[in-house]
Amino acid sequence: MPNEKKFFLSKDFWGKVGIYLLTFFLVITLNFFLIRLMPGNPIDALFGPESQVSVVIEPEIRNQLKKYYQLEKPLYHQYFHYLSQTLRGRLGWGIYFCKPVGQLIKERISWSGLLIALSVIISLMVALPCSALSSLKRYQKLDSFLVIFFLFLSSTPIFLTAMILLVVFSVKLGWLPLAGAMSETFTHSTLFFKVKDILHHSLGPVLALSIAEAPSLFLISRSAMIKALDEPWMEFAFLRGLSKIRIIFAYLMPSGLLPVITRLGIHIAFLLAGTVFVETIFSYPGLGRLLFQAVELRDYPVMQGVFLVMTIVVLVINLFIDLSYQWIDPRAREIK
Repeated sequence: MPNEKKFFLSKDFWGKVGIYLLTFFLVITLNFFLIRLMPGNPIDALFGPESQVSVVIEPEIRNQLKKYYQLEKPLYHQYFHYLSQTLRGRLGWGIYFCKPVGQLIKERISWSGLLIALSVIISLMVALPCSALSSLKRYQKLDSFLVIFFLFLSSTPIFLTAMILLVVFSVKLGWLPLAGAMSETFTHSTLFFKVKDILHHSLGPVLALSIAEAPSLFLISRSAMIKALDEPWMEFAFLRGLSKIRIIFAYLMPSGLLPVITRLGIHIAFLLAGTVFVETIFSYPGLGRLLFQAVELRDYPVMQGVFLVMTIVVLVINLFIDLSYQWIDPRAREIK
């Protein structure tokens, strides 16, 4: 306990928090300017000659919309207005979706969270046992096969994996739904059938994300496990005559799990980026598909809101892992 109090009152703690706050400020600033480097503006994208929306509006109404969203004002004025509204938690009103951005994100974030949570669990369930077997059989045929197999998966683009799964399991075999997060026919069913239907619809996107994420987890944990096998405490476990199953689950897999946990923020960021492709291909109503639609329609407030939420999620997870590293790794518990 004294070390814990000392850590949270130390300059190191507040220094880390300050770095993450500075990172957050820089990211939301880039969030504003990068979006506006895109050609055109939301009003012209929605109601211009190349618009996907078959609606014609009067020039006066168009000018009023530009005035409402402050698109006619200088860029620096737009930036300071965006910054003040963002720091107050006001994400604005969707230009195309005609809803508050916060409400849109609230409706979609739970679906993306479900996909990411399930894909992380499945990726760990696949990567950790495979990396344990690979490290125990290092430089043998099984190790070579597993390394080549996961390297092949890592080199396959996530959108290609999602398209293959959709065509094979949804179109050809009909095992998975083509689109959506749940069937409309189950709106009045029992909780069990609702959960079953939701998991059935999420299986395709989850498999695509898991296949994309598992190789990196495998390679990271395999490297940590190979290093752990050369440690004296691991040699002592073998000398004690413990079974391989116990050694794998009690000693080896925890060693491979540690670097995975410490890099969890990077994995979450990768999965959030992957949801843009996967949710669009499977027509899944998550944040990724919302972001894709917002980019296509130049909906600045929605783009800014989704980027902001994704940034906060990644930074909070990284900060939590960074600050709690001394509890994750016993060797880091002593504060200098």
